[in-house]
Amino acid sequence: MHIAICDDNVADRKQLERLLGRESDRRKDTTGLLYYDSYGDALSIKAHPMLYDVFFIDVCHTPGISSLSIVTELVKMGVTAPMVLCCSETDYRTQQFPEGVIFIDKPIKVADLQSSLDHAQEIKDSIDPSIELREEKETYYVKEDQILYATESGYYTVFKLAAPVVGEHGITSGETVRVYGNAYSIFSEIEEKHPCFVMAGLKAILNCKHIKEIRMFGKAVMSDGKKFSIPGPPLKYAKEMLEKYKGDGT
Repeated sequence: MHIAICDDNVADRKQLERLLGRESDRRKDTTGLLYYDSYGDALSIKAHPMLYDVFFIDVCHTPGISSLSIVTELVKMGVTAPMVLCCSETDYRTQQFPEGVIFIDKPIKVADLQSSLDHAQEIKDSIDPSIELREEKETYYVKEDQILYATESGYYTVFKLAAPVVGEHGITSGETVRVYGNAYSIFSEIEEKHPCFVMAGLKAILNCKHIKEIRMFGKAVMSDGKKFSIPGPPLKYAKEMLEKYKGDGT
């Protein structure tokens, strides 16, 4: 689990880091290690917010910035991970935060921390993991259903999307997103968590959920009409996945 701490009180921030370190040791054989990034200002936490599974926030001493404004901005950016407001000088329970925000008191009790992390883990386990598509000026986090296929072009792999998506900095993509790297390397990074993808040769990645049919000689027809040849063992896998997703009604 990846955690973001945003607290402008250095002592409190270090204390939470220590608590998370101990909690990570407790969880390493069950839900896994905890990884955290610790910030003293709001600008840094907003740089790559989609990386995190839970946020711990308490900003009371920064002029012009409040915990409420940080949470509001993160929600506008599309963050859906749970946000834990750590009440100290300010009792955040008296403010109008978005639904789903969690409140705990400082000094943070181990039981409250564990409860918050358990809640975040449940949410993390219940959602489909996103796929990070990083362009030069924007990063997009997309669900596997949103990707039709990807083809290698020079030094890049171009992902064809079912519809434009909004990036973490508010930039809307077109129908394609260009990611630096070759198709096979990118496929190797995503195949374990996203078994719906299959290689068509060495320069194309197909989403089996968007294969409309597989014709003779391994010709796959995608949902937008684009055709690919799937040679060798991947063809058998693609046929099995096509039957699976048809059976699921996808």
